[in-house]
Amino acid sequence: MRQELSTLLADWPRTRTVLPQPAALPVPTEARVLLVDKPDASEATFYIGGPGVAVTNEDRVGLQVVNTILGGRFTSWLNDELRVNAGLTYGARSGFISYASGGLFRITTFTRTATTFEAIDLALKTYNRLWDQGIDAETLASAKAYVKGQFPPRYETSGQLAGLLGQMQFYGYDESFINDFETRVNSLTVAGTRRLIDTYFPHDNLQFVVIGKGEAIRDGLTKYGAVTEVEIQRNGFAF
Repeated sequence: MRQELSTLLADWPRTRTVLPQPAALPVPTEARVLLVDKPDASEATFYIGGPGVAVTNEDRVGLQVVNTILGGRFTSWLNDELRVNAGLTYGARSGFISYASGGLFRITTFTRTATTFEAIDLALKTYNRLWDQGIDAETLASAKAYVKGQFPPRYETSGQLAGLLGQMQFYGYDESFINDFETRVNSLTVAGTRRLIDTYFPHDNLQFVVIGKGEAIRDGLTKYGAVTEVEIQRNGFAF
């Protein structure tokens, strides 16, 4: 394949391109709510979040373990509280979405219009367990085992492996990304989870996006922050 590519591309001129540096994502200075009004909605879908981390952050593996406990697996706190215990949704999740120069963290789920605020409040209460209760040794051990078990199947196929190699090249990872993964998971301590929670999980000035029937939920959303409302259309947003 290398020989074929070299032959096919031999006449291409070599140029040096300077990639643009993406601007850092803004840091919210107040709690805000974006209401996307869908008048015929029977459910409300909502996102709660804030700034996250860049894809190259050295703590990304530890954050994956902590988020597994919060909302990264079926037996997570969020799914247990909102789905299993309260019956407000079919599923609730959380996670970090990372880019080259930053990222975001979000909690997301959906619920009936009538239980919108109950679900949001329970999601926030469950999220606050990270600070109020913290993570104990037994819970941490379970999450570590889950994360280590989920890692190999992510790169089983040729396509998955090619995607991994492409990401490693693009972001400048070396082989330690693969070879040291288990060691990094195993090295996370209970005290380490507290540091990660305090450092990376957004706690103040949370941002909310709620898609639902504005007439039914508009007024109640003001308790979460300053509300901006847009209408939803079949072909996208109308600002």
